[in-house]
Amino acid sequence: EAQSSLGSLLGSGPFEEKEEVERLVANVLLSPVMLRARKAEERFAETPIALHVDGRLLEGVIDLAFLENEAWVIVDFKTDQVVKDLVSTRTDAYRAQLSLYALALERLTRYPVKELVLLFVRSPQEIIFPWGEDERRLAGALVSLASAGYEGSE
Repeated sequence: EAQSSLGSLLGSGPFEEKEEVERLVANVLLSPVMLRARKAEERFAETPIALHVDGRLLEGVIDLAFLENEAWVIVDFKTDQVVKDLVSTRTDAYRAQLSLYALALERLTRYPVKELVLLFVRSPQEIIFPWGEDERRLAGALVSLASAGYEGSE
């Protein structure tokens, strides 16, 4: 059903590109985290966030956030082609980004964050990070570093 709808949206074009887009969309729609998101009490896609933290403005766009058992799951879609052996090296920077999103989302809503998910759509692979005190400390440290760098540039 999703593929036939997508096919009509894409119209004519190079057949290989159309097949690739259909494959990527299917990878996303059939991923375990998206199956969970469909059952969610609440969900938001492509949601801009802005929050002042320690004198610094955090801005970004959360690809997907959904409520599961009264806690947020944040999903970031990545189109990188990543082989399984190199996933851990690629996820560090993305984990920091997701940690900042989680910090902002918790402060903007009345719900805690429980999970951060990277969904590599080409592989397809899901990398799940539980959100806890270590991640909160990481996010706080990143905000502090950014604030220090910002103050030093004035």
